[in-house]
Amino acid sequence: MTMGTSGARRLRGGLAGALAAALLAPGAAQAVWIDGFDGTPAQEFSRLIDGDPPGVSVWSDPSALANEREVESYALGGIAINSWTGGALEMATLATTALPPTRAVQNIAALTYDYGDYGAPGPSGGLDVDLTDAGAADRFILFGTLLWGGIVDPVGPAGLLFTAQVHGAGSAFSGGFVQASIGPVLDASTPPQAVRLDLPFADLAAGTGGAPADLGAVGSLRLVMNFSAYGGRLAVTDLCTGNAGGCVFSTPEYAALPEPVPAPAALWLMAGALGALGAALGLRRGRSGRTAP
Repeated sequence: MTMGTSGARRLRGGLAGALAAALLAPGAAQAVWIDGFDGTPAQEFSRLIDGDPPGVSVWSDPSALANEREVESYALGGIAINSWTGGALEMATLATTALPPTRAVQNIAALTYDYGDYGAPGPSGGLDVDLTDAGAADRFILFGTLLWGGIVDPVGPAGLLFTAQVHGAGSAFSGGFVQASIGPVLDASTPPQAVRLDLPFADLAAGTGGAPADLGAVGSLRLVMNFSAYGGRLAVTDLCTGNAGGCVFSTPEYAALPEPVPAPAALWLMAGALGALGAALGLRRGRSGRTAP
């Protein structure tokens, strides 16, 4: 199987439910497919400015775990725009006139996968999915492409903070994060930057007062992406579990990418991110209705 780098992932179109633990030859990468963003029509679905309440919507998609995803969007320091582009979640940032080019705008998207449990994430999500794919997978993997962006003055990298929150049976909870800097794409002569972020299961820590979640029987899953740039566009094309070889449908280019080195001094990313992440992970609330795109 081969795929172009455009982000189109049609190979999963027939995998209803997309709880894909594909059967591959020994030694090949295996995974549970979490999201390919293939079945959602192209459209902008969230445009927020710093200070706005979070935007919340629910989207049916056969390429998503449990056939749908709930999305919460947040903006910090400027304008955050989120769109479906037919095979990707595109996260864009726009600076305001009051924002100096050394300051990053943060676009936070929190994606929850469960079976319609739209209250606080927890075991009642009912997934009961083995994220390890019977022991073949040892990490979460995010694939994407930085299309545009960075810190303009001085020229510097964009940033991405990737967080996982896993709920198992009872009060069991595990969470963790990984962050990396992405080389800037600031003019037409700079090619887009391919992105691969790996979050090892071994780096997940048990929640306060609870036991570690059993990754072999997960009730609900929440993945949070914080994209930080003065003005930029990041296309998140695939989310899965896997191993060093990648996930089932990874393109050769993605599979060969080295794991990113965490940014040692990305304080401009972390300063507001963890506070906002607390809101992103804790401000889930019951809703009387749901978006039905």
